[in-house]
Amino acid sequence: MENSDVNNNFTAAGNSLGGALFAQGRVTIVGSTVTNNRTLGLASRGGAVASNAEITVQDSTVTGNFTMVGGALGLHQDFRGPMAKPHRMAVLTAACVLGAIEVALAGTGHALTVALAVISAGALITCVTRTLAIAKRLRELHS
Repeated sequence: MENSDVNNNFTAAGNSLGGALFAQGRVTIVGSTVTNNRTLGLASRGGAVASNAEITVQDSTVTGNFTMVGGALGLHQDFRGPMAKPHRMAVLTAACVLGAIEVALAGTGHALTVALAVISAGALITCVTRTLAIAKRLRELHS
């Protein structure tokens, strides 16, 4: 895909693949903008692009694309959790600043490793929290 704008697309099925683009092979995106695309479904993947092979992006903007799970079941989207996107970005930003200071003062690079561990653990807790909330809402709807 070259010099293209692919924006605001939506796929909705139990196994939606690629809100903007699905390919069964290599994908190369050059000089393009892929924004605000989404997939909706429990087995969905690739809010922007899904492929069973390598995806290469050059001189392009790919942002604001996502895959929704709870919404696929007719529920409101749930963005809670200890490591929701704003929290991940805050931890990463702090780690980058601290990492630069750490390298300058001590010559070590532990800040980013610690941030990765914090983000990973928090993301796992967030996934469990959201999944349990979805299951609870589904039980309430069907009881």
